[in-house]
Amino acid sequence: MKPLLSTSFFKSFLLGLSQIFLWGGSYFLLPILSAPIISEFNWSNKFLSACLSMSLLISGLIAPRVGKLIGQYEKNYILLFSGIVMAAGLLLLYATSGQLSFIAAWVVLGIAMGMGLYDALFASIGKMFGRVSGKFIVQITLVSGFTTTVVWPLLSFLLHQYGWRITCLIYAGLVLLISLPVHFFTLFKRTAKEPELPVKKTPKIVRINKDSVYYLLVCNFSLGSVVMTSVYLYLISFFIKNSISMEQAVFMAAFLGPGQVSVRLMDSLVRQKPPVIKAIFSALLILSGLVLLRCLPQYGYIGVFLFGFGNGLRSILRGALPLKYYRKEAYPVAIGSLARLPLIAQALTPLLAGIFIYYSDINAFMVFNILLALLNILPPFVLLYWKTHPDKIKSAERWFVEN
Repeated sequence: MKPLLSTSFFKSFLLGLSQIFLWGGSYFLLPILSAPIISEFNWSNKFLSACLSMSLLISGLIAPRVGKLIGQYEKNYILLFSGIVMAAGLLLLYATSGQLSFIAAWVVLGIAMGMGLYDALFASIGKMFGRVSGKFIVQITLVSGFTTTVVWPLLSFLLHQYGWRITCLIYAGLVLLISLPVHFFTLFKRTAKEPELPVKKTPKIVRINKDSVYYLLVCNFSLGSVVMTSVYLYLISFFIKNSISMEQAVFMAAFLGPGQVSVRLMDSLVRQKPPVIKAIFSALLILSGLVLLRCLPQYGYIGVFLFGFGNGLRSILRGALPLKYYRKEAYPVAIGSLARLPLIAQALTPLLAGIFIYYSDINAFMVFNILLALLNILPPFVLLYWKTHPDKIKSAERWFVEN
């Protein structure tokens, strides 16, 4: 089954654009809207952070089921309906009257994130294009790397003009207007020449064997998610703690975006390199960026850029690295299963990081993240060793199909 649009950069651009608005309506929403919400209800910032953590936790818990559904059924209803579910969550935010309704809104948004963000999208693309999916993942993440550049100014403008409730209402409309047609015409609709089959086929149930390779990928993705979330949450605070002004701190933090987008240049330079080599390079870039940040905070823009570069490559590898180890039939299930623990770790990071900083300080927390980044170099090195010594892997086939 071929999608209506050709497998071109235009299709990748549309999917990347949809990701921008899906990420903006969930993960990146509260940095702009939290202040007026707190002001209106007199809630604490910890309560809002807890709601976001809960939402991420929900997305992680449903990720394996989402991957299985994408793999089992021919038509991709999961991704198609993700925008509708996210719009429903934003409408619940618009109608919030107290803590219970606010929590309910973030429960719905957590379901939407599990249905529509990177892991579900990568599973859909991998199912459709198999081993050649890597180039589409690179193109999509290049476009979606501009999320904060596009969404935060838009949300700020809407907030200034209409207030936070109407902002949620307008943004819900934008999510529907963009994501629904994009997902329908790129990953759902059949071509006119390809009619529906009159007889329904029983979907194939694909299961994966959780061998050593699987757990190394989980370890690599989980540690990467924890370090990424920690830096995103506390980068500004780290700069301020080290006697850097707020204006300069914001300026330095802005180098995250260019670093992540520059990853396409990196991909073009090492296009023929195996994904495991890119994973090692990504881990080294992240480690180097964190070491520079901790040792030379006054030149933090260099460390931020390197960290953003490595993290941008890591985002691509979340989809591209499993392609090396799982065939097309098993890829959606593998992506969903591999996503669970990283998303749960990401959800718990704000709480655990706050406790760590409370009992020590933010500089010690940065050193702790350096140690995690150093540890995260090990999994891709082991995978590289196994690549040159395939006899060390017990199970060469990591998937099977049940009719």
